[in-house]
Amino acid sequence: MIIEPLELPSGGKVLFGDPDDLLGRDYKRLRACIGTVDTRMAVVVNEMCGVAAECLVTSWDVPYIQAAKLPRHDPRILDRLRINDLRALYEHLTGFCSEYVLSNLPDGDDTGDPPQPASE
Repeated sequence: MIIEPLELPSGGKVLFGDPDDLLGRDYKRLRACIGTVDTRMAVVVNEMCGVAAECLVTSWDVPYIQAAKLPRHDPRILDRLRINDLRALYEHLTGFCSEYVLSNLPDGDDTGDPPQPASE
C-alpha cells in the first residue's frame, strides 16, 4: 500500500513513508489503540490515525507553524494543526488504519473490553 502525498487545506503538503517499512513496535502501538481508548469506532480510528501520523509522516510543510516538527518528534504538534488540516490528515490515513490494522484483528474480542454476556 502506498500512501499518496496529501495537500492540506491550508496549502501545506504532507509526505508519508512506506507502511511496509514500519517496525513491529509501530504495529504494536497501532494495535494498542484498540484496547486503550473508548471502543467507539470513531475514537479508535482517531487514536490510530494519530499514532499512524507519528509513524508515517516523513516530511511536511504547515504554513502557519514555523519549523513544524514531525509528529514522531513531537506528537503534540497534531494538536496545533487547524481543524481542517487535522481532519484531512486523519481521513487520509484512515485507509491505512483500516487495511493494515483493523482488518487484521483476529476473530474474538481483541479490544480489551470485558466479554459481553450472551443474550437469552
